[in-house]
Amino acid sequence: SRILFGEISVVMYIITVISLLLFVYIVPGIALFPRFILTPRTIATIPFISITIVVSAQYILSILNQFSHQNVIIFIGILALVAIYRIYKIFSGLTQKVNDWVRRDYQAILLILFSSIPLMIILGFDGFQHADEIYSWNLWAKKIYLNQVITFESPGTPYPLVLPSFIAFCYKFIGNIDYQLPIKFTFSLIYISTIFTIYSFAKDKSKVGIFFITYIIVMLVIGVGYEYKKVYADTLMGGFLVASFALVISLSRSQLCINKNISSSTILLSSVILISAAALTKQGAILWTMIFYPLLAYVIINKNTNLITS
Repeated sequence: SRILFGEISVVMYIITVISLLLFVYIVPGIALFPRFILTPRTIATIPFISITIVVSAQYILSILNQFSHQNVIIFIGILALVAIYRIYKIFSGLTQKVNDWVRRDYQAILLILFSSIPLMIILGFDGFQHADEIYSWNLWAKKIYLNQVITFESPGTPYPLVLPSFIAFCYKFIGNIDYQLPIKFTFSLIYISTIFTIYSFAKDKSKVGIFFITYIIVMLVIGVGYEYKKVYADTLMGGFLVASFALVISLSRSQLCINKNISSSTILLSSVILISAAALTKQGAILWTMIFYPLLAYVIINKNTNLITS
């Protein structure tokens, strides 16, 4: 009976992880921007867009006093239907090959996934600690989950709550506050998406070679990548920033590879969503959001005829 219980637990763990990855990290982003699946760079930003959507939903549902397991499932179900319909419309209307995926893109994602296995193991078998950093993200997430008032005795000041809100939404989606290991395991997708976004700028063999050499040295040999075992607000903020800047840079004249599939306005809108989410995740991103991003966006938009008029 003990072996049977263990097997059931493993199966439930796997099902929970797959459900979170599919319905929380992927479906919301595709429902909003379905054409993002056609390009490696934009598909890498989908998890961050999805996180922004579900955190916004959590906030709205909490304000309306409707943040419950049933309402979260209904919300995700609606998004799933929208995503399926919009993907069907895209592929049914295609008259020619328009996606930008090439063989080395698949090889890159496989390499990044394979090299991330140790990180997945670390995250998937190490639960949240009550005193993570100075204060506990998971403690705040539980308070949001239980619709309790959050206090900030440790930091002494109000703090951005994107990460706790996201964790709380995952708890509500699962319907159980005890499933923290599968939730933490899925945090590895933040790392994978960030690295794959950076890779998307390597479009020739020499740049791809430089990327992989740098990736192996910095992330694997030095071990910087496994600092992601503390995937809290700093890491999520970094992912938002990388994804946002990657999208806005894609609007420049030297990066027109994705503009034939996705409108410039859509790319800019998604970039603004992500840079705003970064500032709401950690105060450190406020400087980038209010100064550097607007300057970069202005320079790029001023030279993009598709965006100047709008």
